[in-house]
Amino acid sequence: MRVEYAFISESADVQSGLFYVVRGGTDIWYAPAGAEFPVPIGPMSFVVRLVGEPQEVGTNQPVEFTVVDADGRATGVGGTGTIAVAAHAIDRTRSGAALLHFRLAFAIPAPGAYFFELFSRGDRLCQVPFWVQVNDEAEAPD
Repeated sequence: MRVEYAFISESADVQSGLFYVVRGGTDIWYAPAGAEFPVPIGPMSFVVRLVGEPQEVGTNQPVEFTVVDADGRATGVGGTGTIAVAAHAIDRTRSGAALLHFRLAFAIPAPGAYFFELFSRGDRLCQVPFWVQVNDEAEAPD
């Protein structure tokens, strides 16, 4: 199994093999000035298109996702699932594609770099980076 593409957005929806995106490519989230970590962020959406190998058609393949910090430490956000690899509707040399959507909101422990990672059978299929930083602009008093 391999990833054809993976990206992050502020919001996404997947229906009938198509995705609909708001602010695609958004990869920096801001915590309010003076925020004490951990702070809640999101929700954010990760969209991944997976394609199986021809020999995987008709099988179920395990997938696992996690969010890690820049040093690879788990943030406690993750999950598992199974992808059914179907035959391609036209091309017998390919499998069909699975379009996955992960809409996540969680607390982040500190400002910095983070990664959404997708695995299958212990192999990392993709790593999508995002950053969290404190907004330097203090809010004006009322």
